[in-house]
Amino acid sequence: MVRLSDVVDYDGGLIYLLDHDLDQQTATITMTAGPRLLPGIGALAIRTRHRQGNLARVTVEAGAGRYPPEPADAHFLEEATYTTARGRQYVGSCYFEQCQGQLAEPLTDPGPARVHVRLYEIPGPHEPYLATAPGHADRLIDIDEHLLLHIWNEPLTGNRTQSTRTQLRGVIAADTPPAS
Repeated sequence: MVRLSDVVDYDGGLIYLLDHDLDQQTATITMTAGPRLLPGIGALAIRTRHRQGNLARVTVEAGAGRYPPEPADAHFLEEATYTTARGRQYVGSCYFEQCQGQLAEPLTDPGPARVHVRLYEIPGPHEPYLATAPGHADRLIDIDEHLLLHIWNEPLTGNRTQSTRTQLRGVIAADTPPAS
């Protein structure tokens, strides 16, 4: 399991999971889909609790072939699935910019995939972010919320998945019964 965390700008109330086909992806997001997770084709918009604000801490846990274990210190909010033709999904800020720090690298493998995402919120209080820049005084910026994303990337082969296994919250289901 991979666990990465960093601070993301969410001015306007949205952050994204996406790849580099921005012209095509963002037009496919339906802004009325769910309360917090808004799937499109190749992209997922994630609504923050506040529409106006500065920074949210985003932690991503990616599982190999299934979701990571459910966290004990977070509240489950929502679950969504979307497909990507390119793969290599990354966390993008409210301006679609690729994040820096731990979230700068792609979170999923390249290639067509079905991306499963669970959204959790970790309750506060949250440690403030220390902003530093050459020629400016250091300052602390409040972190308004902490989102935890559990991601399971299911590679697609042609129009089919490599497995027919589906993981529901706490249950694993399969198309065929287990061998006796």
